[in-house]
Amino acid sequence: MGSEVVEWEARRATEFATLEINGFPQWLSDLGASHPAEVRTVLHHEITDELTREGVPFFETLQAVAYSNDGLASLLAPVLLQDLEAGLSLPHGATSPVLQILVNGLAESERERFDKLGISKFEQETDVALAVQYLAAVFSISPVSATAVFVQKASGLDEEAETNLVDRFLAACFGNSMSGSCFKAITVPPPEIIEELMLLSFKTHKQVAARRRPPGVVYRTNDADYADQARGSVFGRFVKTPGSATYHALRRLQQDSTIPVAPTRLGALAEQRAVEDSESAPWPPGEAYAFEQSAETSPHTAKDLRAVLVGRIEDMQHELLHDDFSQGRTLKGLGSEKEVQKWVADRLRLKQGRSYSVDREPHVVDEKEPDVRIRAKATDANVSVEIKVAESWGSGGVG
Repeated sequence: MGSEVVEWEARRATEFATLEINGFPQWLSDLGASHPAEVRTVLHHEITDELTREGVPFFETLQAVAYSNDGLASLLAPVLLQDLEAGLSLPHGATSPVLQILVNGLAESERERFDKLGISKFEQETDVALAVQYLAAVFSISPVSATAVFVQKASGLDEEAETNLVDRFLAACFGNSMSGSCFKAITVPPPEIIEELMLLSFKTHKQVAARRRPPGVVYRTNDADYADQARGSVFGRFVKTPGSATYHALRRLQQDSTIPVAPTRLGALAEQRAVEDSESAPWPPGEAYAFEQSAETSPHTAKDLRAVLVGRIEDMQHELLHDDFSQGRTLKGLGSEKEVQKWVADRLRLKQGRSYSVDREPHVVDEKEPDVRIRAKATDANVSVEIKVAESWGSGGVG
């Protein structure tokens, strides 16, 4: 009987929390952690009522959850995803906060379902602005798959429609809060994705440059301004991406006469990129203490990441030769180069700590296929690793 009373009190407290004028009270997050089922039930009922009742001018509970901490979003995201999969139709103005909740609150195991739903909505929705919101939400979680769908869609449009789609998508993914829906990046876009979007923005630059404001009208910021800011953000993100890939890409762009950036400017940016990559990044506040606790650094540049990786490989070599449980004979007995690559990649992943993550990706610059891609956890910096079988088992190629 006592637990039933506590559950009833939790539901009633949540109902009172929805009556707050300026968002939820701070204690609701703690209540959601201790009584998730009761809080979820009440908030989901309120949100469903807002979404299905006619004439609702403002989705108060929905907005409050969307802009609360991720704890409440994680309670509501699974049930809202089920509602959308079941065919729930969102009224005008509700799409953005619902997507905010899903992006902020979905567990990693549920993101593939959302990717499928969001891409389907993008491909089927006739309202471009609404369709782009779904794809931008997918981009924040799965930038590679979202970009592939976006590029395919844009390539089949005429120049005007393509420019409009690029404007909206870049503003939704790289704009600020003033430009509309901006979703928190759960997955950092790889450098090659940023480059692909940058090149697409250059492709449509001719139509953008032809825009003219009507004379005699007071200046007012519009969607075109937000799109221009987003285009600049994409280019800025690209040139600030550490690594030789950015440097070589900037040099290639210098030779392309269609690029709307002066070759001298691109050359200066390439030189700046090379200078910055040659220097170790300064440690941010708290890094010294974190290093003291873990004996691991958090590299920010490709140079620092490569140094960490070389150190890990040297440790592996020492362990193969001198460790009490040496795996040298095991490694030497592996039947193929592919198996050796998998063994080394697994060891690098075991040693990654807070420094980097280990990926296997199909393509990098010039369509080469690396054996392993190492990414810094703190930034977009990455290093490709080629692992070759040689007479000396202590060597590995780091590029």
